[in-house]
Amino acid sequence: MSAAAHSPSIPPLTTSRLRLEALPLRALRDLAAGRASRVVSTLNFHTPDPALLPSAAFARQRLQLVQDNPVQLGWIHRSIVLAATDTLIGSINFHHLPPDPFLLPYSHHGAELGYRIAPDHRNQGYATEAVRAMMTWAQQTADLQACFLSISPDNTASLRLALKLGFQQIGQQHDEIDGIEWIFRKELASPQRHSAAR
Repeated sequence: MSAAAHSPSIPPLTTSRLRLEALPLRALRDLAAGRASRVVSTLNFHTPDPALLPSAAFARQRLQLVQDNPVQLGWIHRSIVLAATDTLIGSINFHHLPPDPFLLPYSHHGAELGYRIAPDHRNQGYATEAVRAMMTWAQQTADLQACFLSISPDNTASLRLALKLGFQQIGQQHDEIDGIEWIFRKELASPQRHSAAR
């Protein structure tokens, strides 16, 4: 592990149990080139399952977003690290900083969130903790006004999370890889708009 791998320009988001770490740009480039083993050796947390890191195809797509707009780097991938053990247990990301062009039919200042948790760490509230942290950060950083989730009807754990956090189903779509997904939306009370209303 190397502290040099941490990107000082994008501080991690912290919760009571987690750190959400943005990947350094050079790590994203290595992943896009299929050099995951090099990335594992430079990260400042333990990576028992490298499959939790972005795939080469995912990294290439996200790298293009960052090349078009460097601000995307803090949005398009965060490693979910269990702070007590400095261990990678999952990942979370916005698909695009707001406004997400694919969400314009639903919102002109929204973004979609995706996440995954390693099987051994599921059903312990880590996904809920990470989603809340990312939504709060996005509100404060870019005045995010609506957050979206796309969830398979068979994913009961994520459906429970969506309802627990106040998301409402607004439709469905057919994903080329994942099949039918239900679309959920949560309106956010922006700190900027709330202060202006006072």
